[in-house]
Amino acid sequence: MKTALILGTARSECESKKVLQFFESYMDEHNFEYTKVEVADWGVQRTGQESQNKDKITGVMSTADAYLVISPEYNGGYPGELKLFLDSFYMEYVAKPIGFVGVSSGNTGGARAIEQLKLVSLKANLIPIHNHLYVPYVEEFNPSNERLLNGTKEFLQELTIYAQGLKELQGLLRT
Repeated sequence: MKTALILGTARSECESKKVLQFFESYMDEHNFEYTKVEVADWGVQRTGQESQNKDKITGVMSTADAYLVISPEYNGGYPGELKLFLDSFYMEYVAKPIGFVGVSSGNTGGARAIEQLKLVSLKANLIPIHNHLYVPYVEEFNPSNERLLNGTKEFLQELTIYAQGLKELQGLLRT
């Protein structure tokens, strides 16, 4: 399974990068095939603006079997640059699964951002998986936390099951 591992913020000094690095290490260690995409590399600042990296990132998005989005919660929502990024694709998404990892400095772990992203993903023809990961108090992030490790294992197993199960549906919907 090919996964697009998406960091949903363009802030250069963000705490979410710790979570991204954790997922890169975990996915490397467990032989997951993924390509990292940072919305900062998309470089789009407004609706209708073309990205200089459009072809490269479109290639990643179209060949991915699943998407994993790490999104911080800013002021009760997800970052605007993530919305611009997600809205830049549509045909690439047909019936593909998406999983969310919420990140926050408070106790909710990005839950409000994830709830909003689930709605947006449905409209974009994506299939949100049932379980999501919530990373509260990201400043104190501990990649060795047993609960995080178990949750990550279950989360990625579910994403894989969805990706495998939706293959036939994707073929039917694209014809």
